[in-house]
Amino acid sequence: MSKHGAVLATKKSARRVLVGATTVGVDLGDQWSHYCILDEDGEIREEGRFRTSEGGVAKRFEEMDHARVAMEAGTHSSWISEQLKEYGHEVIVANVTELHAISRNDSKSDRTDAEKLARYARLDPRILRPITHRTVEQQQALTMIRARDVLVRLRTSVVNAARGLAKPCGHRLPAASTRSFPARCAGLLPEGLAAALEPLFEQIAHMNAQIKLYDRDPEDGDGDLSGNPGADAGPRRWLSHGSHICPNSGEQGALRTKPRRRLLSRPSTETKPIRRSRSSTKNHEGWQ
Repeated sequence: MSKHGAVLATKKSARRVLVGATTVGVDLGDQWSHYCILDEDGEIREEGRFRTSEGGVAKRFEEMDHARVAMEAGTHSSWISEQLKEYGHEVIVANVTELHAISRNDSKSDRTDAEKLARYARLDPRILRPITHRTVEQQQALTMIRARDVLVRLRTSVVNAARGLAKPCGHRLPAASTRSFPARCAGLLPEGLAAALEPLFEQIAHMNAQIKLYDRDPEDGDGDLSGNPGADAGPRRWLSHGSHICPNSGEQGALRTKPRRRLLSRPSTETKPIRRSRSSTKNHEGWQ
């Protein structure tokens, strides 16, 4: 055997040791997920599907020998990858947006995607551009932030809808903060229009109460984090979307909301036009 052939044989043998005996590709779906199992020779040993649930994953992979499992990054990849790691499997979460052979394939299907993931993982996992998911604690904190943001957006939508519905009836709702908007506007409308918009005002008030719950300190229970003088003064690690975790408030830290600061004062009920006085005009003429 030539020297070049010996080098190729050594690389192939090293690759076989790296790949291992079994490689699994999983195409995750919302209800059902498809899988493809390759043996040590790269031949399809088994294909099928399982329920995208904790019980479905356990039924298929818990008793299975340790294998390399590749899956796409998606809605369910975070908790499924953690569950598979508990069973002792090597898990690769692929960033398929950078893998055009899967994301832009014309003959795309669940079975073919599962097989391609298995073959890429068997050949070289780096082809899949693996990613690392957040921890469970980080994901829970981010979920709380996003849930609060959903309520804020819904509240803004309802406030704008109430203003828009009142204008065709000849009424313009005054400027007010979202907390005082329902009580302030309900008393300014005639009886018929007030009855039509009352359910919207009730929903705004209810969302105000729910948003306030997200701003509570889990330790104090009643303390509002936006202005609680007794809040922990220890060092804080700020998170994105205006929240931070206080390391001294438990094992994983308590989620806190960054205080909001008003840049503009609230408008008064009676606004007056702003006019430039003559003295100021003369001063400007003097500067010229």
